[in-house]
Amino acid sequence: MTTPLQLAIRFILELAAVVAAGVVGASVGSPPLGIVGGVGLAAMFIVVWGLFLAPRARFPQPAMVRLVVGTLVMEAPALGLAIVGQTTAGAILAAAILANAVALAATGAASRAGDEALTR
Repeated sequence: MTTPLQLAIRFILELAAVVAAGVVGASVGSPPLGIVGGVGLAAMFIVVWGLFLAPRARFPQPAMVRLVVGTLVMEAPALGLAIVGQTTAGAILAAAILANAVALAATGAASRAGDEALTR
């Protein structure tokens, strides 16, 4: 796999984690509370990601920290899916996130992408 493909897969997995956070939040309760929970949890995920973990974050972190902490933050909604009863979807998402993180770390793609983003 090439580095741009790995980074594109990472981005798709980030979007999937946002959706998963929304699904987990929506499972909080009945429709009014579920809608608020779904939107709120997805928004919270996006804010945390944008402030600390995105390549052009407001408070940038070193590339390896972004990879490790970002992977853990993305795994949380996947675990949440398993807890709320979407076990298969949660397991597939968690495995895909972990496999992508290992591939990025093994090829050094995460550190190169971080360096490029910080110089822009």
